[in-house]
Order: sequence, then structure tokens, then C-alpha cells
Amino acid sequence: MPNDGMKSDGLIDEIKSRIDIHDLIAEYVDLKRAGQNYKGLCPFHSEKTPSFMVNPAKQIFHCFGCNKGGDIFSFIMNYENMPFNEALSFLAGKAGVQIEASHGSGANKGLKENLFAIHERRLSSTGRTSRRPGMHSHISRRGTSTRKQSSSSL
Repeated sequence: MPNDGMKSDGLIDEIKSRIDIHDLIAEYVDLKRAGQNYKGLCPFHSEKTPSFMVNPAKQIFHCFGCNKGGDIFSFIMNYENMPFNEALSFLAGKAGVQIEASHGSGANKGLKENLFAIHERRLSSTGRTSRRPGMHSHISRRGTSTRKQSSSSL
């Protein structure tokens, strides 16, 4: 099982190495050079003054207006309203990277769990979480144990 996680990490790194964040976001947002970065109007909220920044050196974006930020995966997930696995497939297609998917529910479930775990690690390393605020209290009101909460979030 650890090998699958490493393969998935390698897949993500391979996709990131083939897609430049500036080129990707420029397909959706009109970006203007601002020193080493690029700026534009944020696609996630309406604004008149650009507060959306793209840093090609770090391969990240950040909006100072709505505080959204991240990498190519989080941009596509937010802009296209896709879950991580769909964003992964979408970006793999753009990058020309083949995703190996086994037939059979057990293998696909393992891949999905590995990709979700990678996504959670990436978000937690930036201090973010993919869980909706208030979900914990909602689940608690329903009487679901903490153990069931963590397994149901997959």
C-alpha cells in the first residue's frame, strides 16, 4: 500500500512538472505581469481591482480578496467545481500523462483512497482542510462516532 501512495505522489509531481501554472490559469484569467508574478481579476469573486496573483516560480496562486490559493489542482477544482480525482484526470489529459486505473472495484477504491489521502496531506501542509466547517457538529448531532466520521469522509 505505501508504494501506491508513492506512485500517486509521483503522478501528481509528474503532472505538475508538465503544466506551468501561469499557462494554465492564463486560459481562464487575463493575467498581467507584475514584477516576478502575474496579477488579474479573481475568477472566484467579483472585483474591480486585481487581487489575484500567480507566482510561476513557486507554481502557486493566491487571491488577497477572497483568500483562495493553491496549485494547479486546487485552481481547477475551484474553477471547474470538480472533485480532486476529476481534476487529476483533467490535468493528466492536458499534461499527456497516462493514469493507470485497474478494473475492479477494490483497485479503484484503493486508488481513490490514495489520491484522497494525498490531497488531504497537501491541504493540511498549507493549513487548509477540505472538510466543510460545521460538518463535525452536524455529524455529532446525528450521533455518529469520531471513528465513523473519518472513515465516512473518504
